[in-house]
Amino acid sequence: MDSPWLDRLSPLPKRIEISGWHQVRPDTLAICADPSDLWATRAADELHEHLQRMTGAGPHRAEEPSAQTVIRFISPASRLHAELFEHPLYDDFAYHPGFQAYQVAPLPQGGLVVRGLDAEGAYWGMKTLKQLITADADTLLIPSLHIADGADMEERGIWSQALGTTAPVADLDGMLAHYRAWIDWMSDHKLNLFEVIVVGEPDLLSYRSSAHPELSSPRADLHESLLRELFAYGATRGVRMVPIFTHPELFGFIGKKYPELRAREAIPHHGHQISTGIDFFQPGTREILADIASEVMAILNPRTLCFWLAENSHRALPSAADRPCSEFMREATVFHSIAEQLRHDHPGLRCRILMSQGSFPENLALMRALPQDVQWIYYSGERYGTYNIRLRNPIHRDIAAGAAEGRWISFCNSLRGVPGRPAHLETIQRNIGHAIDAGLKGVGGMSYAFPGDRAALFIAAETSWNRKGRTLPDSLRVLASEAGAPDPRSQAKAYHLYDRASAAQASCDRLSVGQPFGTFSRLACMIDRIATNAEVDELVMQITDALETNELPTLAKAAADVDQALSMAEPTCDPLFIVRCQYLLRVIRCSRAVTQAFYVNCREKSRDMHKGAWGTDFQNALQACVAEIQQQALGSAELFAHIKEAEGWSCTSNPTEPLRQLAAAAAAIHLPSITTSRDL
Repeated sequence: MDSPWLDRLSPLPKRIEISGWHQVRPDTLAICADPSDLWATRAADELHEHLQRMTGAGPHRAEEPSAQTVIRFISPASRLHAELFEHPLYDDFAYHPGFQAYQVAPLPQGGLVVRGLDAEGAYWGMKTLKQLITADADTLLIPSLHIADGADMEERGIWSQALGTTAPVADLDGMLAHYRAWIDWMSDHKLNLFEVIVVGEPDLLSYRSSAHPELSSPRADLHESLLRELFAYGATRGVRMVPIFTHPELFGFIGKKYPELRAREAIPHHGHQISTGIDFFQPGTREILADIASEVMAILNPRTLCFWLAENSHRALPSAADRPCSEFMREATVFHSIAEQLRHDHPGLRCRILMSQGSFPENLALMRALPQDVQWIYYSGERYGTYNIRLRNPIHRDIAAGAAEGRWISFCNSLRGVPGRPAHLETIQRNIGHAIDAGLKGVGGMSYAFPGDRAALFIAAETSWNRKGRTLPDSLRVLASEAGAPDPRSQAKAYHLYDRASAAQASCDRLSVGQPFGTFSRLACMIDRIATNAEVDELVMQITDALETNELPTLAKAAADVDQALSMAEPTCDPLFIVRCQYLLRVIRCSRAVTQAFYVNCREKSRDMHKGAWGTDFQNALQACVAEIQQQALGSAELFAHIKEAEGWSCTSNPTEPLRQLAAAAAAIHLPSITTSRDL
């Protein structure tokens, strides 16, 4: 596991054995594939381009070998060189190859043969060769090896709000360069899924509609051009490009143009009245959505359409004469009927539906109500799922039951945390493992502002392709090596310390990993209870006692871990990581100050005679905590802006930096009015 050449591979193949290396002049190498085999041809073309860039004088590209050394890609049906695959390395592998499986063997005359065990296998085998073959002066160094490999999950990737206010750049050329580079990176790490919201985000259609031109975004021409380019390009790189119809809460733009289709029910949510935007029980809703779906198919020609159910449960009454079922069942059946209609012209079209927080109680009923060929995405429910940072299996029993019944289900796991901080890497690895154990077929990372965090994508790529391939420390070492760290072990240790500290702080805030709004909700609630001078009963006090014995020491240890990570990290190989450490350190210190203030406040309000080490100077103790919050927030905005720019997200939106929000709330506390038990 500690070989220099092995560390060039990401993800690690399931079985690999290298017997030697051969120095080959580029002009004596031929790369061959049958032109009738699409994936073998793509593999040969991409490897040829890659080696040509490496050497400046590329190998031959031919249908049949004409040079001394050959790299040949062949289709699953071909029996060519079948005897080469009788090596013991392949014993029993063909019976359980996994998705996108392939085998590699040396040829007797020199070179290699890559045989796909399914349609795409040869292409993903080429990705492994790209990572292994190196160039030295005028020669290529090609291994003689056997590989048996395949993925644990069929689909591995990310979904994105790529076109709205979270877009990294504003112009078409910049967008294309940005997303093509990320598609290349994902493809080279064997990530094969990129889902893009095209309906509902930004707040209209992301293409020029002929059937409903009034629903098109003002930037529809730009976005449609981008989508056409990206969907075509992704296909050449083995990436499944999937258009998304986002949550129906964002379909209000349809209701504005067609008032008769507006939803009847709304629920209070964060101070707003939220509805689904349109009423799925109205026949006209299906007609408009079918028009839109038909246009999306014509423009992008995807293999799959993805529909998201509403996030919030509006509880349409099944007893109503025109509403014989719940709104989630109605949404799902409408979406499925649209896909069925489109299958007349697109026979291979797949219908995919995302189950939301709101649909949780009905998830299994929804799956059983629709045909077996419908694909499902498990988003979350009953405090399970996407935002989970607790040490528990996030795959709900209903989801596991659906998978056991043979349904195709993908797990949506956060690959991006709050602004300024990535998602927790250990959680990603653990949750993907649980999904594989439950028989789920894919993982789609929640990114919000594309791209998702690169480290998180790296760990997802490693784990979803070969869960047993590398431990998290080994994966972090390979990540550090890929980043160019002079001492990958030291850099990997820094990554691990950061990840541990981030998880510790998140566990104290509860919502800060994967929470999209950049808020620290539990900490804000603590400040609010101090400011409103809320009473403290015995139950609150018993819970608060845990702050002294658990959370305050946990946060102190997390701060020490980040300090150590900063001392171990190489500043030049991953400068963004340094800034993230600096920002996280302020987050942790601010969190500790809020927690200390809340503990001091509750302790003073309790009837316990012992008031803590601060003695009787209660006001000064609180003032010191508020001052610490202010100090930590003071320099956070600059770090936040730096991270935002370096990651390339939110070119037009300008979210408020979260620590500044906490600091403003803390500064608004009128300390003289905060009472103690002595005042009661």
